[in-house]
Amino acid sequence: DAKKALTGEEINYKVIGDGDTVITQLPSVGSVITKDISCVYLYTIKSEEELITVPSLIGMNILAAQDIAKTLGLNIRLEGDINSTGHHGYTVITQSIPPDTRVRRGEVIILRIVSIGFED
Repeated sequence: DAKKALTGEEINYKVIGDGDTVITQLPSVGSVITKDISCVYLYTIKSEEELITVPSLIGMNILAAQDIAKTLGLNIRLEGDINSTGHHGYTVITQSIPPDTRVRRGEVIILRIVSIGFED
C-alpha cells in the first residue's frame, strides 16, 4: 500500500482523486524520494471506472488543452520553457501518451509546450 509505505518513511503525500487504486504518482515510480521532497502525489481511481480515449492535444493552445484534459478527467504536467506570468501564448508540441490510447481517468499526461513564435 503506497500510503503505508510513504507514512513509514515519514514522507508527506497527497491523494488526488477519490479512488482506492493508485494509477500513478509524481515523482514517478523509481525516482529517488527523500524526506526533503515536499510531497508525493498519488493519483487514484475507483476500480470500476471506465477507460477514456486520449485526444490529440498537439498544436492546441495550452489553455484549450488544459480544459479538454480536465473535462476528460486527465491530469496534466507541463514541461518546457514556462515563465511565471502564466500559460497564455503557449502551444502543445508533444504529449506523453499517444492520441487514441485508452487510459483510466486520472492518468497523468505530460504536455511539452513552447511559447508561440519560438521553436524547441
